[in-house]
Amino acid sequence: MNDLIRRLAELDAGELPFLSIYLDVRPEATGQKPQLREGLLVLEDRLREIQKTFLPRGDDLDSFEADVARIEGFVQDEMQPSTEGLAIFACNGLGVWETIEVGSPFEIQVTVASRPDLYQLAKLEDEFERAVVGVIDTNTARLYVYEYGALSEAGGPDDDRVHYQKRDTGGWSHAR
Repeated sequence: MNDLIRRLAELDAGELPFLSIYLDVRPEATGQKPQLREGLLVLEDRLREIQKTFLPRGDDLDSFEADVARIEGFVQDEMQPSTEGLAIFACNGLGVWETIEVGSPFEIQVTVASRPDLYQLAKLEDEFERAVVGVIDTNTARLYVYEYGALSEAGGPDDDRVHYQKRDTGGWSHAR
């Protein structure tokens, strides 16, 4: 994540709009409407407000509209259902598209400027430590990684058949 922060910090879009989006995409807390995610409603409203500032037509509006289309496609088709926090950095004119899905929510913020807003991303990096937990017995080993508020299973030695194979060590019946 530090490399991503460093790469984004070096970017300057000039006259083009650079979108920095942080969302809390957890489902509604009451469970009445699990498909309703407040962060996505705020995003839609804020993008409409920002679009009005780019009129009349120009390169900045074209770049912004391409970013909005890509954001909408990502949120509808690619975002994982387990995501609680979503950060998106986009500037179509520079060819920049970065998404970060984490297991902890961000404060909702949608900004457009010539440079990305990296405060919440840097804060996330500082607050969460990574940890690896191993569950091991005589037959298996399972590894879990806790990173940015989410727990995920990682491959263990049993998953890599090329480097780890049980070998017959012989014994009393071993041919001499």
